[in-house]
Amino acid sequence: MAQVFDVLSDLNATGRALETFARQTREWRILSHRLFDIRDGLDAGELSLDAWQRKFEIPSNRHSTYPQALFGYHGLRRIEGTLQSVNTVAHAIRNDINSIVGQALKVRPLKDKTLSADLRYSDQEVESCLDCIRRKPTKSRKFVYCAFKHTDDLETHLEQLHRKLTLLERLSDSYLDSEHPDLFHGLRRLPGRRDTPKPGHSRDHVIQQKLLDGLSARKDAELLHRASNGNHIHIGLAVPQIHRRDFAFLLSLNGEKHEVLMHPVKIKAVSDSSRVQREMATAIPALLQHTHESCYMLPSASSSAGFQVSSPPSTILSNLEFKYPLSTLIRERNDCLTHQFLHPHDQSALACGVAHNTYRLIGSPWLDFLDSHNVRCRKNAAGQWTSMLCAAPADTSITDAVEQYRAANLDPRDRRDITKHMHIFRIGLVLAEFALQSPIGTLSFNPITCTIDILVPGPHGRNEVVEVEEIAAEVERKTNVFLGNMVAFCLSVLRDDEGPREKSAEHRYFEEVLEQAEELEGLMREWRRGSPGGSVVGSVVGTPRSSRSVRSGNVYVY
Repeated sequence: MAQVFDVLSDLNATGRALETFARQTREWRILSHRLFDIRDGLDAGELSLDAWQRKFEIPSNRHSTYPQALFGYHGLRRIEGTLQSVNTVAHAIRNDINSIVGQALKVRPLKDKTLSADLRYSDQEVESCLDCIRRKPTKSRKFVYCAFKHTDDLETHLEQLHRKLTLLERLSDSYLDSEHPDLFHGLRRLPGRRDTPKPGHSRDHVIQQKLLDGLSARKDAELLHRASNGNHIHIGLAVPQIHRRDFAFLLSLNGEKHEVLMHPVKIKAVSDSSRVQREMATAIPALLQHTHESCYMLPSASSSAGFQVSSPPSTILSNLEFKYPLSTLIRERNDCLTHQFLHPHDQSALACGVAHNTYRLIGSPWLDFLDSHNVRCRKNAAGQWTSMLCAAPADTSITDAVEQYRAANLDPRDRRDITKHMHIFRIGLVLAEFALQSPIGTLSFNPITCTIDILVPGPHGRNEVVEVEEIAAEVERKTNVFLGNMVAFCLSVLRDDEGPREKSAEHRYFEEVLEQAEELEGLMREWRRGSPGGSVVGSVVGTPRSSRSVRSGNVYVY
């Protein structure tokens, strides 16, 4: 762990050398400005690593037992490995800067052209070489061209440095939370940093109420799936045009497409049976027949939980049926002429809407085919994002991996249901692909660890296992820390050391995902108010309310 001080020293020396050379090349303005930008990136990396060292009070003594007591044995090994990779990238950055400076030193006499690897050359020597280059336009053009070529490698390594530093911070928080949860919860954090309230917190009653609301909505979703009778019915995920307790569906009946809205109600008495149906297939003709009267659906005869069936005032999901799926948009970005580019605020708005509205579907069969191949989305004229989940077979690698995981964790003596955890894992995959705009990779079940490995193409044509923390760090680097936290929880829900805990799945999803999404939506609203002429970039889709809502009173059908 003490090597962090060596890395800080190297980054500081490298940054000062780069700044000096950038000032010396100010005559080539484009090159000089680019070097100053890279210098700012190095400063940010150095400050980030220094803040990490101060936050955890890493000692300079290489034989100290404090880091192991703080992060645990396995955590310390993993963090030390990450620090070693940071050190490797820092050395690569230093070599890149040597290569850039070496382009100027090429005009020295032949016997002096050997460049040391530790930046030991005088500023006067570099300045004299640059003066020689300035006097000859041919050498000047060649120098700028070669220097720009090496700055590409330097920017690549700088990007790797920031990725490793983000991973270092996430790993440290994760292992500290695992070893010392009380200490972790007591740390003061910036907005977006994960903070789980302790039992008895003032927000507990709010969380419990929203958990009950979500439970009521999930029961409605299960009833609706029972009423679908296994037909291929598309369901709306984020539909800001409707009431947040309503469900939007797109189904085919007798060769025609129909859009319907289902609003949960309590049906206490029925006198006109023609207006109350058991299935969606019969509810649609009844709706078309009773155009001036309300129609209802009662999936279960043993329960009064029913739905008011209606048609939307305008088309909502029909326009999404023939849109390219998310998987096509992220895999064929350059080949697809109708590609819909997602700006950062669009990514956040779309991901928050999906995270909120899949909450009420967790545990129901609707999410069994959730993946990027079946998600379609579009942005309307008002700037609101609408997304739909198509009823089609999911990606085989995802389905096979999660089913093998289910079989390996199925214990006849244990009544825990891990379906909710598998659905949360699927949500994490979709959110990650939303944020990265690239496929995550393939999934493979690991029978040794009884977990699901995420494989990405590596060198020499071999697939490599990528850790959840690495994916979350990349999501945070490309988007924001809120989406990074959401992806980190969803993808790690199947890797709980104590095994999936069915009773706490919704509670943990609410704390780790929905609260992050609500905070991110609040920041986006402030951004829209503060940007002149800014359009609405997304909808704030809240958690479904319970059946005790004002709109969901008892219904008597006469």
